[in-house]
Amino acid sequence: MVRTVVGETKSIAVTEEVHQGSVLSPFLFCLVLDSLTEAAQNSATWTFIYADDVAICTDSRAHLQEALVSWKHQLQTGGLVLSVAKTQFMSFNDPDTNNKCNCNGHARRCRFNMELYKLSGRASGGVCLKCRHYTAGRHCHYCREGYYRDPTKPITHKKACKPCDCHPVGASGKTCNQTSGQCPCKDGVTGTTCNRCAKGYQQSRSHIAPCIRIPRVVTAVQAMEAVDAEPGRAADQCGRCRAGARTLNLNKYCSRDYVIMARVVGREAGPAGTAWARLALSVQAVYKRAPRSRLRRGAAALYVRAADLACKCPKIKINKSYLILGVEKEGASSGLPGLMVGERTLLLEWRDDWHRRIRRLQRRAINCH
Repeated sequence: MVRTVVGETKSIAVTEEVHQGSVLSPFLFCLVLDSLTEAAQNSATWTFIYADDVAICTDSRAHLQEALVSWKHQLQTGGLVLSVAKTQFMSFNDPDTNNKCNCNGHARRCRFNMELYKLSGRASGGVCLKCRHYTAGRHCHYCREGYYRDPTKPITHKKACKPCDCHPVGASGKTCNQTSGQCPCKDGVTGTTCNRCAKGYQQSRSHIAPCIRIPRVVTAVQAMEAVDAEPGRAADQCGRCRAGARTLNLNKYCSRDYVIMARVVGREAGPAGTAWARLALSVQAVYKRAPRSRLRRGAAALYVRAADLACKCPKIKINKSYLILGVEKEGASSGLPGLMVGERTLLLEWRDDWHRRIRRLQRRAINCH
């Protein structure tokens, strides 16, 4: 359209029509400008020709620049001005041009955005369309949701974005960090894809909490919290507590004579002249016992070396329940009238979920050798 002095407009016949908003090809753009220039020079009364927000996709910007100079010169001889302030040239393939649509090889088309052009200080207004290869962004310069960057490949590579491989059970979602690929893990789960339990956790059969804390397992009864170390006994005489097993499995269940749940209700001195201390127990459940054992629910005694209690290695609390696995012959060989904490005794702080777990071990105990 060409505007007259009084503000009216006049249509100039052009053999090629262009849909509003489309990107002009170099050939079509030349046809339009040639027709406008020729018509404007034939005793026209128009003051200027204005191309508003025109985007030209070309591989030969230099040729168009030369044509623009020629058109402007011809129009100026007739007292007309050609404004190209808002005209942008976009190129995908010409390395010698100022590339305005850098799509990193992941898009075939782009569009011109005037607002972005202004915000960039008239440096670039190109926006890539339909980014491929799982990329996203104005320049197809980062990975779309559900994918992350492969650090071994440049962003221009077709396989620069890899799919997130979050574990279906260990991860709390399917979307990973787009830079590192780290998946969001559930409590107690670790790994880039959330595929293993963290330190201090063990695998469970729950899909909600696939990793649970490993219960503290001890091999000797701890000294009671309220009982101080024996007078004159230096801490360096105790040394470090011997580390015990941290898991309860069928093998440990089968290799012990008895498995009970008992509450520690008191403590008293052991037989005179011995190195033992006596803990009073209230046996609340008997899960396993030897064929001729007299172990029953109710009151029972557990003998622990006094030195272990004095060193609090490990610690036990009054009125707290424990799961105890032991061998009866250890107590019989010592001549003590009750259970004894020996080298093969295991103590675990009682938890509510122990009951169901031990019941499962009982059902599987037919496989004990």
